[in-house]
Amino acid sequence: MKLSLLFFDYLVQNKELNLQGIGHFSLDETVLKTPEQESEGILIVPGSIRFQLDKKVVPDEKLISFISKETGKIKPLASSDLDSYIELGKQLININKPFILEGIGLLQKNGQNQLEFVEDRPGHDLRYSLDSSKIKVLGWKPRQNFEEALKKTVEWYRINERLWRPLATDEVLHQTPWKLQW
Repeated sequence: MKLSLLFFDYLVQNKELNLQGIGHFSLDETVLKTPEQESEGILIVPGSIRFQLDKKVVPDEKLISFISKETGKIKPLASSDLDSYIELGKQLININKPFILEGIGLLQKNGQNQLEFVEDRPGHDLRYSLDSSKIKVLGWKPRQNFEEALKKTVEWYRINERLWRPLATDEVLHQTPWKLQW
C-alpha cells in the first residue's frame, strides 16, 4: 500500500499527521461521512485540512505503529519506509516539484521559495496504485536508479520546452484549476 494513502487514512482517523522535518497537518471536525457514502469513501470539506510548516517535527511513533500495522511490516522497516518516503518528498521539493500526499494535497515551493500547502482537488480518486513487487520476484529490476531517472526527466523537460510549453497555459498550471471557469 502506498504511504501517502496511509497518511490520508491516518489523518482521517487521528485528525492530525506529523511528518518529521516537514510539519504538522490537522483536520478540523468538518469531515463529512454518511452511511450511504461509506462505500464511496470519505468526503472532506475543502479547506478543512491545515498545514503548519515545522522542520523540527520529530518522528511520530503512533504513525510508525499505524504504518507497521497496515503494511504488516515490523516497526523498524515501517520507520525506514517512512524516512525514505519523506526524504524523496524533500528531494522533489528541492528540485521545484510538488510532493503529493494523495487525498491530502501537495507541498511545493511558491514564488518566494517558501514551502506552501495546496489542498487536494475535489473528487480525486485515492485508490489507484502500482505494485511492482511481483514482477521483481521474476527477476525484473529497473534499468536506472530513481534519482538518475528523475534528473534525466527534468533535463528532458528543459531541453524540449518547445514541445510542452504551448500546452502549459495559465489555466492548466493554476494551483486549483478545478475552481476556474473554463
